[in-house]
Amino acid sequence: LLGKPAADWTTEKAFGDVASLADLKGKVTILDFWATWPDYNNLPVMRDLMKAYGEKGLTIVGLTTTASVVYATRYDADEDMRSKMEPGARLYYAARLATESAPADESKAIYDEKQYREIELQAIEEFAKNHELTWPLVMIAKDDPAAKYGQSTWPHLVVLDKEGTVRFLYAGMASRDKEAVVAKLKAVVEALLAE
Repeated sequence: LLGKPAADWTTEKAFGDVASLADLKGKVTILDFWATWPDYNNLPVMRDLMKAYGEKGLTIVGLTTTASVVYATRYDADEDMRSKMEPGARLYYAARLATESAPADESKAIYDEKQYREIELQAIEEFAKNHELTWPLVMIAKDDPAAKYGQSTWPHLVVLDKEGTVRFLYAGMASRDKEAVVAKLKAVVEALLAE
């Protein structure tokens, strides 16, 4: 994928003013593939990058897909937001898609897929608000991350130049304590902003 034009994703729901790659033309962009369910994410580093480079022209777009479980108030995986989690609080998902062969064991199990999808979208909006995500988010088709962006794990980062060409990929968590990864990400962003 490096050095090639990024493929557009299939938008299922846009939360903000970005719905497609066309909306990002002329902007240095980080595509942050994230979800509410993993035990880790890139959100603190994305906040740092927006603070450092947002006014210089960096755009971040959070891309997610539907999953069988969604959280609205999961703070343990976000070091900036952990203080919002009450001591001793358990993690409760907002909804879980259940099937007859794989029933969920809590009251928030939903067997109707359409009903689950509606609740999932609401939970993602609530998660974004609770976690102070200020950049656009987009729910894309479930197969798009792997097929179009080489994603093999959550989270996953793709950096695009102003022409929409893939210039950097990183699979896994880019946390603040991964100094070499964060330094490389910053160097790529700075170089692209200067072009």
